[in-house]
Amino acid sequence: MVYVHGGYWQELNKDLSAYPVKPLYSAGIVSVIVGYDLAPQVSVEEIVEEVRAAVGWACRLAKGRGSGCVVLSGWSAGAHLVTQVLSTWPTAKAEETALDLVKGVVTFSGVFDLRPLVGTYVNDPLRLTESSAWTLSPLRVVGDLKKTWPFLRLLVTAGQHDSPEFKRQSLQYSQVCGVSGLQAEYVEVEADHFNIVEDLSKEDFSLTQRVLAFFRRCRQEEEAEEA
Repeated sequence: MVYVHGGYWQELNKDLSAYPVKPLYSAGIVSVIVGYDLAPQVSVEEIVEEVRAAVGWACRLAKGRGSGCVVLSGWSAGAHLVTQVLSTWPTAKAEETALDLVKGVVTFSGVFDLRPLVGTYVNDPLRLTESSAWTLSPLRVVGDLKKTWPFLRLLVTAGQHDSPEFKRQSLQYSQVCGVSGLQAEYVEVEADHFNIVEDLSKEDFSLTQRVLAFFRRCRQEEEAEEA
């Protein structure tokens, strides 16, 4: 599992974001917690490319370890980053890597349309325009996601006590993915924007169990393809 932290592209780090490691380890799943440089020192475009490089590295690591599949995941801005990376992956480069191991994506209270941020304080260090915000929005390129990853499975989650915008965007993204032909499921859990990932450290958290079940489905599909 490759996990990318949130923080509106300008806060937090990988050392504070290792919530799911212990339960996943207990289930035999290796976790890669991704860090990246923060705005305003770098742009959102540069952060996307950093995460793209990290995903490629993690897939090569998984291939070398003999792993059966890779699931990408991210919380809030991290959900934006993993879905934007996959949606804009150059086809030629994809063929040269171990990206065939990517079977699923799990998002936690994600941001999939950056345009609502343009007029807010969040955009001060990001310096997005309406045009660049839409260019960087995973919602815009769901069709490309389907073309490059036709068998990708998605688990799109939000907290019942999340803000209406996070829930709206997550539901909309899952619906658009489903319309495009991808296997996408939307789930709301008893959580707010923060403990939806903080509680992933607990094996008995309902979302932890859903993530583990999601892994099993992705792995079973991989085994079926190999057979």
